[in-house]
Amino acid sequence: MIRRAAAATLFAAIVAAGVEPILLSFPFRDRQPFIAQYATMLDRLSPDYVGFLESVRAHTKNGDTIALIVPQRRWEFGYSYAYYRASYVLAGRTVLPLVWHHNELLGANFAAAQYVAAWNVNAPAGAVVFREKRGALVRRR
Repeated sequence: MIRRAAAATLFAAIVAAGVEPILLSFPFRDRQPFIAQYATMLDRLSPDYVGFLESVRAHTKNGDTIALIVPQRRWEFGYSYAYYRASYVLAGRTVLPLVWHHNELLGANFAAAQYVAAWNVNAPAGAVVFREKRGALVRRR
């Protein structure tokens, strides 16, 4: 019985020592200042990238398939971020990656896409839906 009480006390002490006190205050704080800061903190490609994705969203509808072309052609060195950020902003649409883990190129995704969102690269051939200074959305079919 004494061993169990000692073990429970030791466990509680370890947990208490590992908790940062500031974290306990987060549920009671105004989080609005943090939202704006954290919303843009991850936008490493460019502050304009999210604006481009929002324009893509405005020109497409739920269920559309969109292939993504960005300058980064390696998964671990930028394409993964561009793909996952696009998937988040373009929720409801199917974002098809053209590069996958181990830098594998997915040409079938390019062929399957209704649209191609080209950011900071030359847009492929097709009917241009809109063009901005650093990006374009092209309808493929």
